[in-house]
Parts: sequence; C-alpha cells; structure tokens
Amino acid sequence: MKSTKPIKLTINTSNQWYNSKLDEDAFFWWLGKIPCVIECKGESERLHIFVNQDKTDKQNLSELMALFYRWQINIEQLKVLLNKNNENWFTNREQNIFYNEIFKNKLIVEPKQVNCFQCSKTFLIKYVTPKKSYSKKNNWEYWVNPEANNPNFWKDKEARKKDRYICNEDLLKFYYDKEIFWKTISDLKKRTRLRVYINERRYFT
Repeated sequence: MKSTKPIKLTINTSNQWYNSKLDEDAFFWWLGKIPCVIECKGESERLHIFVNQDKTDKQNLSELMALFYRWQINIEQLKVLLNKNNENWFTNREQNIFYNEIFKNKLIVEPKQVNCFQCSKTFLIKYVTPKKSYSKKNNWEYWVNPEANNPNFWKDKEARKKDRYICNEDLLKFYYDKEIFWKTISDLKKRTRLRVYINERRYFT
C-alpha cells in the first residue's frame, strides 16, 4: 500500500525557550518517542517536524498536543492533522482536552438530524470537516442520481433540502440485495465505493 505524504509542522525556534539544558533535552526526548513523528530538521530559526498521517490516532495525537501545550508552542497548527480517521475524537469537545486550545474562534458544525426514507428512523449525518460538507454516505441522491457527480449539484441548497436519506441498516440491506443494487447504481466507481464502505465497518459504527 502506498504511504501518504508526511505533514510538516514548523516551530519558530527564535520564540521558543527552555528553562534549562535538561528541559530542552526532555522536549526532544518526548518528541522522539511519539510514533507518528518521522523526523525533525532544523533550518535557521525553524524546526520542521514531519508527521506520518497514517499514525495520527488518538493516542499519538494526544501526546503531540500535550507536548505542544507543555512547551507553549502554537498548538492551533495541529489542525492540519485532522482527517477522516481521527475526526470523531479530534473534534469532540468532551474527549479532546485540547479542543479549545486548537479550535480557538473556529466553528465546528454539529451533525445533521435526518430521517430514513425507507424505515423513517431518525439518525445523524456527521459533518466532514476536511471536505467542508456533510457526509454523503447516507444520502440516497448521491448513490442513485447521475447528476450527483456534478459539483454544482451540491451547490443548489434549496434542491438539497429535498434529498432523501437512508440509514446504515437499510443501506446494508440494499447492498446485499444484488439484483436491486446492480440495477439501481449504474456508476461503477460508486459501486466500488459502497463496497469499500461495507467492508470497512468503521463507516457503519
């Protein structure tokens, strides 16, 4: 599997101070112990920290956030490490104790409550912060409407108010009824995408 490109964080070392030599040693010791940190490079008055995106889970991010907080480094820049795999924890005010420090003056969009057009069940659609839009996984129009491939389709806010939604349970039933599935979704890429969603059960938790 092809690895993702590392994310570079930059610290202005001219503004960084340590209480003692051992304090500075402790900083770099801690930094080197965090599994998602690949390497550090000094350049003039800057320290570049390269982070493995594939390892930015709750445990590793908590360590990195704590490190930045402890040495009073600009912690807001860690927002660049937010992705679809860690966003549930990253953007949760109750779970991420550094939330207020990282998202100063930043609005986090709450999940949207919708009803399944099949069973009438009420459920939530989460907002995908990196994409700046609500998840389309449970949007029925996304799967069955050919026009949904056009970006302008999603810009029509009035039309989107009429979108139908399908809960995870009914989406699974739909997928496993292969005759209906193949007849309903003609887009091969979307067939593959839904299969990936089904196989990666984290999308259905």
